[in-house]
Amino acid sequence: MLEVSDKVKAINGHEVMSIEVALHTPENTSSVIDTFESFALQNGAVIDTARSIKVKGLTFMPIKASKGVALKLAEFSFLRTLRELPELRLSEPVIARSVEQTSHLSLPTEGAVNQNLKVAIFDGGLGVDDFSPWVTEYTFNGNSATSAKLLSHGQDVTSTVLFGVLGTETEKLTVPFCNIDHYRVLDSNVNNSDVDLFDVLIRIKSVLEQNHYDYVNLSLGPRLPVDDDDVHVWTSTLEEILATGETLCTIAVGNDGHLPAQLNRIQPPADLVNGLSVGAATSLSDHWERCSYSCIGPGRSPGFVKPDGVAFGGNEDEPFQVYSPMHNGLASTAGTSFSAPLVLRQAIALSSSLQYNITPLTAKALLIHHAECKKLNRHEVGWGRFPHDLSQVIFCGDDEVKVIYQGKLKPSQHMRALIPVPDVLMKGRVNLRATFCFSSPVDAEHPLNYTRSGLEVTMRKGISDSDGLTFPLFNLKNVYADENEQRIDAHKWETTLRSEHTFKEGELTNPCFDIAYYGRDCGMPVNVDELDELPYVLIVTLSAEEMPDLYNLIRQKYQTLQPIQVQQQIILRA
Repeated sequence: MLEVSDKVKAINGHEVMSIEVALHTPENTSSVIDTFESFALQNGAVIDTARSIKVKGLTFMPIKASKGVALKLAEFSFLRTLRELPELRLSEPVIARSVEQTSHLSLPTEGAVNQNLKVAIFDGGLGVDDFSPWVTEYTFNGNSATSAKLLSHGQDVTSTVLFGVLGTETEKLTVPFCNIDHYRVLDSNVNNSDVDLFDVLIRIKSVLEQNHYDYVNLSLGPRLPVDDDDVHVWTSTLEEILATGETLCTIAVGNDGHLPAQLNRIQPPADLVNGLSVGAATSLSDHWERCSYSCIGPGRSPGFVKPDGVAFGGNEDEPFQVYSPMHNGLASTAGTSFSAPLVLRQAIALSSSLQYNITPLTAKALLIHHAECKKLNRHEVGWGRFPHDLSQVIFCGDDEVKVIYQGKLKPSQHMRALIPVPDVLMKGRVNLRATFCFSSPVDAEHPLNYTRSGLEVTMRKGISDSDGLTFPLFNLKNVYADENEQRIDAHKWETTLRSEHTFKEGELTNPCFDIAYYGRDCGMPVNVDELDELPYVLIVTLSAEEMPDLYNLIRQKYQTLQPIQVQQQIILRA
């Protein structure tokens, strides 16, 4: 049983303020909300049930109350958490935004490369028609009132997805990979006392529930660090929508990385296990590190490795340059607001560059698989810096082979994924890198047992039953790095696993992964009949420096493996 002090997360000041509460609401217990409403009114709180948001087992709602009243409400037995409503973050630029007008920049005249992808950006709006060949802007409640600050943010984020980060020598912008629906979820109402983060989230939720999108970007959210004990309403709400694995959502982690420990952690909804949270790197060059402003991990467990990775976000020394339609010039800015859509652009580019229909989950797995870690602290950069040059992802060298497995696991299925090797002995050392990604429904009221789906992945160096062939490629140490306090099976419930190892000559004969799919409900085992099919992706790269013909040898042996062709018109450097 939680004490009152455990339920109250953050209340500053004594005046009447906006507060968010979370109630335990088991199924068919609407009386909990009615009883709480009566209790709140009796104690002088103003409750707004019309803007409540229900997620499995929990109901979130905004109220207005003083600190004294809030502490009284915390005595309600079904109340889980209560905190002062945080301010909205736009992951605002961390350097003064400047624009250099130029006469040599020109917009493309062609339509988007891939007209079939559905892409959405939720931000501050556009207010200009320059992007109209590729972008449709939507507002809410017929309200077009806004501010220049919100519009410039929305324009820069959208321009990043359309054209990427630019150089001062850029003359003609590249043809966008996709069309975009831009939803102006932020407007002048956001600053009014009766409109808050709940309104913005409800707008996003309504769009995603009524429309299917392949790719989505969020460079906004509540400005507060993640809480290990509670899942925020933003994360809980979006997690349910993204659990199918059919949508990839990139999320900016926030720009408070320079604050003291704990206050500098990633900000909701960057803790989504079904999303891709993106921090900021200092440079596009080989000499990079985490930007000091970029929020750090870890996330909760499951969801421990956060951010998922970093991408160029800009700083004073190397600003993030993006096309500004308002000034027909280059805007110099910086922030995780821009590294996140830059990664979304890379994912979209992958989907558009290949003559095979890869899923958004596969695009996520490919980006994580090729992230450059440089042995930096995983709490700071996650799996590493996401690739900016897509040729690293798409092409294989002669001495390596890359295999993509994507599909759905049936609840009762134990799958064996064979790792292709040639018939001849592989000479020298052999490096194997593997990445698993899957999507999972969650239990928001059980942070410790958050994901409801899990995989137990066992690597075997050969397919016989001989002793010594099992290899711990995906174990606690490889997933959690130097963490020693994780539960023995915690890594089985992580939705992303990545590891690599270099094997000695002759050590791999017929390697494979044996994959078992498990489920749980509120931490308890469930019948396999109650489980849905699990979307998954496995990426495996096998390389051997002393075998320059490895790729061709494997092609000859596994003729059912078809190389994925590249669309000829695509410029791979996105």
